[in-house]
Amino acid sequence: LSGKSFAAGGGGVGGGGNGASWDGTSFVNAADGENELGGGGGGGAGCGVGNARYGGDGGSGVVILRYAMGANGDSGDRVFTVNRPYGTERVHVFSRTDGPHWFKNETEKNLTVRYLVVGGGGAGGDAYACEMGPGGGGGGGGVAGATVTMRAGETWTISVGKGGLAPGDRYAMRTPAGSSSISNGTEEVVLAPGGGAGGCAPGNGSDCRNGTAGAAGGGASGNAALGGSASSAGAGTFASYEAGTTYSMNGGGGSTWFYYQYGNKAPGNNVLAGGGGGAGGAGGSAHFKYGSDYPSSGTGGIGVASDITGEVKYYGGGGGGGGAPCNNSYTRYKYLSGIGWTDGILPGEGGQGGGGDGARWNGGAASSITDAENGEDGTGGGGGGSATATDRSTASWFGWLNSSEKGGNGGSGIVVLRCRVVKSGLVLLVR
Repeated sequence: LSGKSFAAGGGGVGGGGNGASWDGTSFVNAADGENELGGGGGGGAGCGVGNARYGGDGGSGVVILRYAMGANGDSGDRVFTVNRPYGTERVHVFSRTDGPHWFKNETEKNLTVRYLVVGGGGAGGDAYACEMGPGGGGGGGGVAGATVTMRAGETWTISVGKGGLAPGDRYAMRTPAGSSSISNGTEEVVLAPGGGAGGCAPGNGSDCRNGTAGAAGGGASGNAALGGSASSAGAGTFASYEAGTTYSMNGGGGSTWFYYQYGNKAPGNNVLAGGGGGAGGAGGSAHFKYGSDYPSSGTGGIGVASDITGEVKYYGGGGGGGGAPCNNSYTRYKYLSGIGWTDGILPGEGGQGGGGDGARWNGGAASSITDAENGEDGTGGGGGGSATATDRSTASWFGWLNSSEKGGNGGSGIVVLRCRVVKSGLVLLVR
């Protein structure tokens, strides 16, 4: 074969490798297919020696994604598109509280970005022994929604607020709800504060019976001061806004006396609790009209609706006030109007927008209690207020705590960004 050559087949366009060949003096090994093109390897020589007998390896494949975009966020977000008559819009949802996260305009043009920023919801109030009444509902987180211009190349830092925590321990402090925010490195673009905590029963000399101020205020607890005055609700400190509408600064609902004890129309030691304020409406006050309805703690205030994700959803609802006096003759109430025995104060329902219901005492033993609900994460809903169900026949007046006496935790906040997809394309190679 000396001096004679045997040509191999050439690899196909698209990364195919050449087959093995004889150039007159030696064998030329088969070529591998080209990586990231998926090219096939060349065939080996039929009578070759050494590696020339073997075919070439195939080239690796590739995944190429091409899509129009205007901005990009970090791995902490959820991304999807919404089709509109005028084009496609991209939605980034930041719901994790372990940030900060980032969002960058990767184009050479300014972008119009719609945002929704919701602070964390306030915790519902803890209870402590039946004589001190149920806990107030937590206030909803602030809701901020508008449209702004994001400069070309600009990067935003995003923080998502945690919900407030109800410790379930009268000696422990309540954890405030966190704020959610967007900043651009030099200034704050927007901030939505967290909701206020619901009033709780005092412990160890502390006085937490009043709801605290917040974006929406916490509801008053069903606990009266030793001097006889009822507890008060927390004030709202933030006027929520969305889609061109600005809402009032909404406080929590107030408490009221339960007018029946020992057969007398006189204030008893149990007081009904108020609901937490919502981003879109005040918390409901506790109510009792003697002889005409059941006593009820206040409902949570309504939140604010937004369609930024493509569907209408409410955010920042307040938590409902807790229900229930205890199961014993000292605090079992009876109406003289023929309605009959009522085995508990009805709890307030959570406000639309993630607010948790107040704890419900279902009558009977303390085990028949529906615990306070937590505010819904990702909505900034306030936690429901606690119930009180200490039975003096089985537990001491003080120092006994069960799950019913813990308020609901506030729901975490959220940040949602929505912008129109631009015409320029981006190509990503995923290896």
